[in-house]
Amino acid sequence: MTHLYRSVFIFFLCLANMASLPLAAQTVDHPLRPPQTGSPQATLQSFVNAMDEVYVIATGDGARGSDTVLPLRRAAATIDMSAFPAEIRRSQSIEMALMLDEVLDRIGLPDLSTVPSAASELPEKWRIPNTPITISLIDEGPRSGEYLFTSQTAQNIREYYESVRDLPYSNATTPGLYTAYLTTPGPGIALRWSERLPEWSKRTAFDQTYWQWTALFVIALLIVLQFVPILRVSRSVAGAETENQERARRRRQFMTLLGALVLTIAAAWFVDEIVNLTGDTQITVAYALALLRFVLLGWIVIVAGNLCVDLVSWVRGLEQNSAGVLLLTVVSWIVVGLFLFALIVAAAQRFGFPAYSVVTGLGVGGIAIGLGAQALVRDILSGVFFLMDDAFRKGEYVKVGDAMGNVEKISIRSMQLRHHLGAVHTIPYGQIAQVTNFSRDWVIVQLSFTVPYETDPKLIKGKFKEIGEDMMADPAFAESFIEPFKSQGVFDFDDVGMVVRGKFMTKPGEQFTIRAELQARVKAAFDEAGINFARKEVRVAMPDVESATGQSNSEQRAAVAAASASEPSKS
Repeated sequence: MTHLYRSVFIFFLCLANMASLPLAAQTVDHPLRPPQTGSPQATLQSFVNAMDEVYVIATGDGARGSDTVLPLRRAAATIDMSAFPAEIRRSQSIEMALMLDEVLDRIGLPDLSTVPSAASELPEKWRIPNTPITISLIDEGPRSGEYLFTSQTAQNIREYYESVRDLPYSNATTPGLYTAYLTTPGPGIALRWSERLPEWSKRTAFDQTYWQWTALFVIALLIVLQFVPILRVSRSVAGAETENQERARRRRQFMTLLGALVLTIAAAWFVDEIVNLTGDTQITVAYALALLRFVLLGWIVIVAGNLCVDLVSWVRGLEQNSAGVLLLTVVSWIVVGLFLFALIVAAAQRFGFPAYSVVTGLGVGGIAIGLGAQALVRDILSGVFFLMDDAFRKGEYVKVGDAMGNVEKISIRSMQLRHHLGAVHTIPYGQIAQVTNFSRDWVIVQLSFTVPYETDPKLIKGKFKEIGEDMMADPAFAESFIEPFKSQGVFDFDDVGMVVRGKFMTKPGEQFTIRAELQARVKAAFDEAGINFARKEVRVAMPDVESATGQSNSEQRAAVAAASASEPSKS
């Protein structure tokens, strides 16, 4: 694998050196001078002058390709390229100018004195005699008021070139520029240097040289291979076992995607500036790399949103799947969605689709999705407001409708309650009308005991106080209390005794353990003090029976048993 990378590196280094030979640069006067486009004559003359300048520079012994870039762009500036998508407009404009030059070199230029100029009445458009090549006035846009070769001419120039490519050159022309541009690497044209290249380097297949196809294959291989680490690290994020491990792997995923984006941008530059593909092959490769670039950008935006959630939750000390983290997730989804929307609009414009059509299409699609997923949207929006209100948190004991249990899971659309018997209730947020939370701040528990009427309430109050003080002093329970156990006095009288009540305040979740302990200690204290718990009793009053009646003991016991049997049974 090391030898492969080394060979690829040497191959690209050679191409880069070929594209920028260290030869003397040509002096270019007024490099920012725009072409004169105030009339059809001025436009045609500017184009011819620019191509003549390219030919003079390209045929020089010390010329290098980059020296011809400025006059080539000046010639291309006389062509209306507005019909071409922005992604390929710049690279295609030079190729259009060279093919237009090839066509004019073969059919011959008209007498410039016959071309409408600023000194005469200017028409809306003018066509080169006996050709469909037209120069027209631009009515709108940033180049309004200029005469340019029409966009229709630019779109059809390849067809025109194919029709005349086998014709001989006319006199006073600039021959061989387009052929040199096709077969040499790097921007611009170095005609003398191109002529010295070996014949094998000029052989073509589908309008590209063999070395260009080789370079394109190597680049495509690198682009495909970059997805191996991307997919590997993405799977590792999904398989993370701990929260910290997931965050670390997500950071690695972000850096891997960022590296892939840099490689894709570098590949696009290398193909355009060094390999110098042309024609339909260049358009296809440019679109493919641009699409990949936007996909990687969208992926990076999504991962960056997750990283922001990780960072904020780590700084704030929030637990994974907590309400705060989920609320941050929803906010990040909204922000990421806006970024992705802007990215889609930008990509559409780069590919030649009007922004308004993209926005309209997305709007119609959003309405369709919204109508088809009303329940889902309602659940998500309801969940956002529940999370903002902090109505419940993971681990809390709540009641939602008829369901009760501990909050086991909080998602974007629903919550899960674990009943104490093990059942799990999944409740969509949109169906929640009321939430009762039993786990917030504090809990007051009241305990009632029924004792006989003759029991002294003051004695019971003293016992409750002793029990409360003992439990507050017990390390196993002291931290759970907010207020100690104390007596509330006699609460009620019923048919078997008087009801005394005590209460205590504790932290949520601790009340069940403390209540069980308190009941055991109250029982022990009552037993020690000789206080009985009241219970229902049945008393049977028997009439006095004189021994003279002659009833035996067995008869008396039978009478008692009969009286007891007459009492209604308890169920």
